[in-house]
Amino acid sequence: PEGRVRMSCAVGFGRRFVLPLLPDFFQRYPQVQLELSLSDVKVDLVRDGFDCVVRVGALEPSSLVARPLGHYRQINCASAAYLARYGVPQTLADLAGHRLVHYGSGQGRSEPGFEYQLEDGSRALLPMAGALMVNDSETYLAAALAGLGIIQIPRVGVEGLLGRGELVSILPAWQAPPLPIHALYAHRRQLAPRVQLFIHWLAELLARALSGES
Repeated sequence: PEGRVRMSCAVGFGRRFVLPLLPDFFQRYPQVQLELSLSDVKVDLVRDGFDCVVRVGALEPSSLVARPLGHYRQINCASAAYLARYGVPQTLADLAGHRLVHYGSGQGRSEPGFEYQLEDGSRALLPMAGALMVNDSETYLAAALAGLGIIQIPRVGVEGLLGRGELVSILPAWQAPPLPIHALYAHRRQLAPRVQLFIHWLAELLARALSGES
């Protein structure tokens, strides 16, 4: 396989998963070049000329083909400094005295509230106050570390911060539903071999990275 693959994904996903493992991909397929666009704003795959995009979260109806790549397990967390100031919430009712950092990029949850999963697997949303809304995953995490409020984020992206005590996991009984991850591509009878290989490689690396998730 040879040629160029144009791919778009969220900033955090690209920096955390794709970039560190690209040497492996290029070693396997030295004749393939990758044009990687990192953005937490949704792109139009067809209009913008991408071969594939990775989307995290619920998909909107479209004519694109969606290949499941896995799920992010989400956790609720806040900085140790924030919890020292406002207390550690033990129940949903306790959240009345807390702030949420709102996330509004369209790559995941965009409604202003605390999301959690009911016993039957359905999703519920508790409206919550918050002074800040951000539109990318890196700023979302930085806001939590700055003590600006509670965030709901994939655990796989913050394990180091949890281990060092910079972030603290809270309300384990009220986690947000897992976030599905999909590779999307245009509806074609046959994808170029280089694009097929790249999507397969993405599926492999996510299977390894998320192997401890449930």
